[in-house]
Amino acid sequence: MVPTSRALALRDAVRGGVEQAIHLLTPAGDIDLSTINKCFNVRANDIFIGTISGHLLQRLSEEMPCAMLRFTAEKDDIDDEALRSGHIDLFISTARKLGPEIRVQPLFTTRFVGIARANPPLFNTDVTAESLTRWGHINISRRGKSTGPIDAALAASGLNRHVALVVPTAFAGVFALHDSDLLLPMPEHLAHTALRIGVNVRQFSLPVALATVVITQSWQGGLTTGRG
Repeated sequence: MVPTSRALALRDAVRGGVEQAIHLLTPAGDIDLSTINKCFNVRANDIFIGTISGHLLQRLSEEMPCAMLRFTAEKDDIDDEALRSGHIDLFISTARKLGPEIRVQPLFTTRFVGIARANPPLFNTDVTAESLTRWGHINISRRGKSTGPIDAALAASGLNRHVALVVPTAFAGVFALHDSDLLLPMPEHLAHTALRIGVNVRQFSLPVALATVVITQSWQGGLTTGRG
C-alpha cells in the first residue's frame, strides 16, 4: 500500500493530535493513593467476599486509608449496564459473557464440595451419589432457585435429590446446618473459610462430576470511581 498525497499531508497534523490526546489522558506524576477519598462500589459474590475481602481490606488500610469499599449483592439487572453507567466500579463473579468493551480478568478457580454438621449419619458409610439423595439438601441461590449443576450430574445417573431449604447466601446456608442433617454443596474456598473460623462442620468430596468454577473481575475500560 502506498499513501496518497493527502495522507502524507495529514501525517504530521494527525501525529500531533494523537500526541496531545495522550498527554491529556496521562496522569501528571505518580498518584498518591493515601490521599484518595473515594468510595469504590464492587458487586461481588460470596466466594470472593468470604475468601479475599479480609486481605483486600488490609491492603486498603495500608495504601488507601481514606477510601471506602462498598460490596453490593448481585442483582437481576444487566451487569454490563451497571458497569457502563458507573453504578458499580468492579464486577466480581463466576465467568460469564459480557459486552465486547468490558475488560475481564480471571482471578482464581474453585470447585464444589459438600459440608455438613460434624457428625451426621451420612458419614457412617462411604459417601456415594446414591447416599447423597437420602438426605435433604440446602441450595444457595440469590434468585431462589432450587436446582443447580449438582442436579444435572445426579440426573445423569438416574438420581435426584430433595432440596429442603433454599438460602440467598452461602453464609446463611452454613448457619442453617446447625442441629440438622441437611447437606450443603458449596464452593471449596468458602468451605475452607467456614472451617478456618471454627464453624462446627465437616467437609467431604462430592461423588459426582462437577465443572470447576472460574471467578473473574470485570470493569468498563479504565477503572473509575463510582458513586460515593
